[in-house]
Amino acid sequence: MNTQQLLKIYPQATVSPLPSMAKNVVCITINNGKYVCIDTTNLNQRELSLLELLTQTKPQPTVEDN
Repeated sequence: MNTQQLLKIYPQATVSPLPSMAKNVVCITINNGKYVCIDTTNLNQRELSLLELLTQTKPQPTVEDN
């Protein structure tokens, strides 16, 4: 994942040395050991779902779950 692309898509995002623990913030690890942190307050459900996939914050369903 390219940091500049994320910052272009989410201009409100910040780069941080540590992940944020704030309730409405999702942080994505980038390849230099830092995090891109995105405030989710103004995101729609589709954007939130995509970020969840990128961060894998929700358990993925398995065959047994169906």
